[in-house]
Amino acid sequence: MKADQEKQINFILAELRIGEERANILQKFTKTYKGSVKTFDNRLKIAKERFYVESESIRKANENIL
Repeated sequence: MKADQEKQINFILAELRIGEERANILQKFTKTYKGSVKTFDNRLKIAKERFYVESESIRKANENIL
């Protein structure tokens, strides 16, 4: 994956972590990166997958603590 794609995915991932909605993330993304909605949706899909993996790791770690 190219560095600029990774940067865009990390941008979206950071927004997902703070609980932003798709519409708000899209607005910030297009303003920052001048990308299309299709590009955003492709990056969002990858970011959501990573977010899910992170969330599951945290959930499992919390289960082990309790």
